[in-house]
Amino acid sequence: MSIEQANRMRNAELSGIRVVMDKCAQLEKQGKKVIQFTVGEPDFSTADYIKEAAKQGIDEGLMRYCPSQGIEELRSAISARYAEEGLDYSPEEILITTGAAQGMFASLMSYLNEGDEVIIPNPGYNTYSTVPYIAGAVMKGYDLLEENDFQIDPEQLKSLITEKTKMIVLISPNNPIGSVLNKESIEAVADAVRGKDILVLSDEIYDKLSYEDENRSASRPCRE
Repeated sequence: MSIEQANRMRNAELSGIRVVMDKCAQLEKQGKKVIQFTVGEPDFSTADYIKEAAKQGIDEGLMRYCPSQGIEELRSAISARYAEEGLDYSPEEILITTGAAQGMFASLMSYLNEGDEVIIPNPGYNTYSTVPYIAGAVMKGYDLLEENDFQIDPEQLKSLITEKTKMIVLISPNNPIGSVLNKESIEAVADAVRGKDILVLSDEIYDKLSYEDENRSASRPCRE
């Protein structure tokens, strides 16, 4: 018996990153030394204090279902950390996910209807082209070019916005090219969406892995 996938999954390709990662794993099993340029994973271990806290949580029986929005203490701690960085988000505005991928999927699928337009970076992480396709949304790309220091061209961005635009995606630091949006680029996005019913999804998963200037969160100017 053969059961076909839903039509919306036909062009939802498996991540090329994962394909290469699996191939690397096969080569490593053969005893070959492989330097992987696949997933965004640092070459150092999780800090000891985090591992000890996880063990303590298990020992204390913190393994049951929690509120759907996430543990209140964790949301409060995140709110306090944001406040230290000048970002005002209450615990009620924070939702805990099992990782960035779930956060991406939930954000895109919760807001994109069939026919909505979403503007994504080119290049950019492949999930931002796969999930909107599943949702039936129309994808448009803004270019991050070397001659422009991989920054957003404000005029190009404005030209992509129509009455059907539902969301603009930012990735900074960018996956895969590693570029960081400067203040001018972020302000250009804020200017482009101000007064419009357009969501800005800002992917800042590599925020603390920026080795040059401090990464500028898009949360503040786009929120204002």
